[in-house]
Amino acid sequence: MDFSSAIKPDVYRVLVVILVPGAIVSLPLIYVVWPELMLPTTWSTLALPTSVTLFFACLTAGALLENVGSVIEVAVCDKWLERHHKELHQNWEKYLQQKVNDEIVGQRYLRYSLIRFKFELSIMPALLISCCILSIQSIYSNDDLRCRILVACCAELIVAICIRIAINESALLMARTRKIVIDALADNQPPPNTSEKSVR
Repeated sequence: MDFSSAIKPDVYRVLVVILVPGAIVSLPLIYVVWPELMLPTTWSTLALPTSVTLFFACLTAGALLENVGSVIEVAVCDKWLERHHKELHQNWEKYLQQKVNDEIVGQRYLRYSLIRFKFELSIMPALLISCCILSIQSIYSNDDLRCRILVACCAELIVAICIRIAINESALLMARTRKIVIDALADNQPPPNTSEKSVR
């Protein structure tokens, strides 16, 4: 097996689907909250921690945007497709029931959905706790820093609301996918051998 070909889809997903959108949305917000980022002294003295912070900020923002995109896909794209393709859901279920390399496609999709679901369940309380900590910090901050904290809190609350909606959609999607996988596994079970007499 070619290892490089195996990791190409995951590398493509992280770079194009997560990091690029995450950088586009997070860097302007980081500049508003952290204007010292544009100072040369910040990079000359704290280059490594600054780079690590930006990378994880872009990664987190991209993962959040991927979840928001999934909600848009269900609420907008699927509704539009249903009007033009009446057999959309039937074809999707048939696709998930297909067997590739001794594994049902729905099982792979279920693993990916579970990872995303766990991320949603953990990131929502993290956002709320972070918002509470920032609110307490704003009490002891000056007016300029208080405005930055307010912007960050508003952004976190908006994202938390979107994640709350995504959690319901993910739970429903996983329940449907499990049912499809169970039906597919039942259909692939070999029939019982009734030609041989039971030995008593």
